[in-house]
Amino acid sequence: FHVHHSLWKDGKNQMADNGALSEIGQQYLAGLQKYMAEMSMVSATTPNAYRRRQPYTFCPINTTWGVDNRTVGLRIIEGKDSAVRIEKRDGSADCNPYLLLAAEITAGLNGIEQDLQPTPITAGNGYEAEDAEPLPTDLATAIGLAKASSLMQEVYGEDLLTINITQAE
Repeated sequence: FHVHHSLWKDGKNQMADNGALSEIGQQYLAGLQKYMAEMSMVSATTPNAYRRRQPYTFCPINTTWGVDNRTVGLRIIEGKDSAVRIEKRDGSADCNPYLLLAAEITAGLNGIEQDLQPTPITAGNGYEAEDAEPLPTDLATAIGLAKASSLMQEVYGEDLLTINITQAE
């Protein structure tokens, strides 16, 4: 369940700057990157979803990002301004798209509001990036991160977050 993100205003892609990712796009990317592990509970909702988080499976294992790189968690697609976007690649096909999009959009917008900057680009193999923040590889870890996440509280509120955690446990 890969989600492609772009921001449009007055018919112009705000993430594009002459075919590359703009400053706003980088801030949005940084928000997704900062909260990616905390959002895992909604992007990967079953034990099987965590079993697929293995190197060299086209499933990301960390929060790396790169341009047209399918080994990273956040892939930047560049080209024409109308096509520039961020592909978040960690969702499983059985997740709730409404819960997923609510968290991802909020994370990206928080990146803009907080003027966040992403980590350095991963130009090589994202699976071998030693300093990258790992994504949870089991549901219990994802639940723990969600419980402690201010973003998850902001997006879902205490009641909905508690319901989702209870269902996942």
